[in-house]
Amino acid sequence: MHLRNVVPVGALLSLVLGPLAAASTTAATESPGSPGTGTTTYAASGWSLERPAAERPADLPEVLPEVLPDRLLTRAVGGRAALLALGDRLGAVAALNGRTTGRLRHLLLSDATLVVTPSGRLAYEDRIAAAGGTGDDGDDPGDDPGDDPGDDPGDDPGDDPGDEPGDEPPPTEEAVFPTSETFRLHSRPGAERTIHLDFDGTTDIGSRWNTAAPAAAPFSLDDDPAFSHREHATIQQVWLRVAEDFAPFDVDVTTEDPGRAALARNGTDDRVFGTRAQVTSDVPVQGDLCSSRYCTGVAFVGVFDEPEEHEALQPAWVFTAYYNDATTIATTVSHEVGHTLGLDHDDKADDDVQGYYPGHANWTPLMGSGPGPVSQWSNGAFEGSRNTQDDLALMIDRDPDTSAGGLSLVPDEAGATIASAASFVPVSGGLITHRHDVDVYALGTCSGEVTVRAAPARVSPNLDIELQVRDASGAVLGRDDPPSTRGDGVTADGMGATVSLQAEGELYARVDGVGTGDPTTAYDDYGSLGRYTLSVSGCDGGAGTATTVPDSPTVKKAKPGRKGGRRTAKLVWRAPATDGGAPVTGYVVLAHKMRGSEQLARSKGSKVLRPGRTRKVLRMPKGRWAFQVVALNDLGRSEPSKRSRAIRPR
Repeated sequence: MHLRNVVPVGALLSLVLGPLAAASTTAATESPGSPGTGTTTYAASGWSLERPAAERPADLPEVLPEVLPDRLLTRAVGGRAALLALGDRLGAVAALNGRTTGRLRHLLLSDATLVVTPSGRLAYEDRIAAAGGTGDDGDDPGDDPGDDPGDDPGDDPGDDPGDEPGDEPPPTEEAVFPTSETFRLHSRPGAERTIHLDFDGTTDIGSRWNTAAPAAAPFSLDDDPAFSHREHATIQQVWLRVAEDFAPFDVDVTTEDPGRAALARNGTDDRVFGTRAQVTSDVPVQGDLCSSRYCTGVAFVGVFDEPEEHEALQPAWVFTAYYNDATTIATTVSHEVGHTLGLDHDDKADDDVQGYYPGHANWTPLMGSGPGPVSQWSNGAFEGSRNTQDDLALMIDRDPDTSAGGLSLVPDEAGATIASAASFVPVSGGLITHRHDVDVYALGTCSGEVTVRAAPARVSPNLDIELQVRDASGAVLGRDDPPSTRGDGVTADGMGATVSLQAEGELYARVDGVGTGDPTTAYDDYGSLGRYTLSVSGCDGGAGTATTVPDSPTVKKAKPGRKGGRRTAKLVWRAPATDGGAPVTGYVVLAHKMRGSEQLARSKGSKVLRPGRTRKVLRMPKGRWAFQVVALNDLGRSEPSKRSRAIRPR
């Protein structure tokens, strides 16, 4: 099931949302594109993005023409009601939200899920289609999420895979990690930006959300508060899909609570921040924040990098009481986080689904809504697009020397030519981060039957691979780019590639993200991005070299903290002797309570510390404590270091 816009909001919307920030991530130094192209080119970590010049908010003033009152409106409204309520302040509201006056007017008239909140900030309330496709006019009193359970579109046991407790999860929702790892998953530990997928409930609800609830319940597929194996499997599958959607960016998608400091932003000088996607089955909270049971998510617009009231605008919400399969949850998470990064909906003129474009063939835009297993970020290149936002350009921080927020791209791990070829693939796999990114790897000396395989992400990959094998002169000896198909409906077939050939001498593998044709009937290479692994036989080079987790670090010193103030302990360690063939991405400190030489059951673990750290001051409870340190790389965790001496923190 996927997002659909079926309920007009307009003047009837009674959802009252508090003020939010829509700090744009699009500000950057601009340079003219090629003459006659009508484009603007942006520098971004050594590469460029282009979008139509018409999308530049050229008429936005540097200073707002007026200071808007704290409560510009009495309630959140959308559509023509919003235009009438704003009157001559429409331009100020547009500027406040990083949009032109014309663009905001167009969005309000064409997308009923967009509302202007009392503070003048924008928010989206996203919906899913009603069962049977009849739509929902929003006026039915039975639309309340707390309504008769028999009214639930998923109430038919044959309708929802989560209906019967005895149902086996489908193959696409199997656990792929031990359940002990479910809440310790990280896509890029140590990154300055974080997207926390929060499944275990929260009492931390930002003050700008219109709910009197003191807490939001955890994600659940049953009435048992403990997480079942099936729930673990669903959480893992959601993480896999969302991590793939954000793989090009230097952001850690994690199921482990990273702590307040990793998410909250306090001023423009704070470079470590992120957002929380709250995945909850809480029907009352859903009822407070949505006007329909068909609501799957709610998010403020452009708040990912908001420097002043960041915490008041958290989290982005994902509701699972009625729609709880891994695909719907994951696409909703990426969609709502996309809104926090400033993205609007992908839509198409004369489409029968107002506000969301469902895509075509086996392709769906992430900021649209549809069944296509190839779900990618989009620049609206398909014919009839109402939104030509360049998603990738808007999500990145195009000038890392400024204090502006947003995301940045992962540095390229391999050159694009024979001369700049990398000698091995990182243990986590390679990564295509933008449409012009090509990775070339030296395979070493090869002889006889040579086989090179490039495989994309295991579940719902965004990357469609073209693989070439070349000789030292650059001549193409073999190439593969199979056509992509719908596959099982969740993971497309034909996204990987294999080349087998007879050859002698030095060979090179070339990996590129490609499309399947015209973006109106298929998809081009714009969103063909993501992780891949490369396996090689018949060659002696580094591309097929095995890599492992790091060696254990070495604890050098553990001692009590300074007297006075909070009780602390100071720990100093050495980095591992070898990193296992992939860079260390972080450390975790383990603290064990001791009684004499005996380790008690009580232990504590730190959050993931940045890879450059080799010391840490820890706030500790009373007692005697001994410490260990674990090193991480993209393959996993090292064995813990030898235990330090036991000390009493002070």
